[in-house]
Amino acid sequence: MIAVRSLAITLTLTVAIIFGDKVARSQSPAAQQALMGDLCGCMTRVDLRATDGVFERSVRTCLENAVLHHPSSARELLKDGPEKGTAGYRLGQVLGAHLDRQCEAFRAVKVRLQHVHEKALLKKGSS
Repeated sequence: MIAVRSLAITLTLTVAIIFGDKVARSQSPAAQQALMGDLCGCMTRVDLRATDGVFERSVRTCLENAVLHHPSSARELLKDGPEKGTAGYRLGQVLGAHLDRQCEAFRAVKVRLQHVHEKALLKKGSS
């Protein structure tokens, strides 16, 4: 759940791109699979041993590029997401859930995101 929230946070900056695009809304399952395939492929290239900042930027870049290249599919996926929260949060929830089911590489990224998030919470709590 924490990793999905982390994904949602990284997508917040891309919400304007999703809603600013005028591409037709009717998307086939194949188009959504293309989005997920691109995203999963990018996740396989994320360096899990990189510093936290580099790691998070790599994940953010994957998400941003997927949304930039497949804005209509991303918009359609929002329909499957929770009704509460920002569009970025909701899209992060849906993408994270799909990736968790379909993308082996994402599972390791998710574990690392959880670790980064826990470290950030510890730092925040100690100040």
